[in-house]
Amino acid sequence: VDSSVAAALLQKQIQEATNTTNHWSLEAVHMTNWNHQDTDNDNNTSERNIPCHEREYRDAARVAQQLDHLPLSRIHLEADYWHHVFEPYLHQLLDHGRMGNPDIDCNIHIKFGALRNRILQQQQQQQQQQQQQQ
Repeated sequence: VDSSVAAALLQKQIQEATNTTNHWSLEAVHMTNWNHQDTDNDNNTSERNIPCHEREYRDAARVAQQLDHLPLSRIHLEADYWHHVFEPYLHQLLDHGRMGNPDIDCNIHIKFGALRNRILQQQQQQQQQQQQQQ
């Protein structure tokens, strides 16, 4: 929900600044951190057998669609999440009896680490491709 509200607010600011809805400098990114095939068997909807990460992506796609077809891409960060968040969390819990908050490490290592780096890499690659085409 927070990301959806932030995207809507940014979209509004861009539209006000450019007086247009045709040119986007805003894109949505869905990060997949966990892709276990776990489904919500208590959910009685037609999507109950769809893995949680896929339902979350579909939700993001619906929001992007409602925001004037905002471009949406998916970045897979499962390995990064496993190594930088989940394993250290288990280590602290099992070896030291400390129950930390994995969301803190996720923000540090995934959102503002791996995700940011991956997006910057993609932008650099796109810029290089555009320069080569000119």
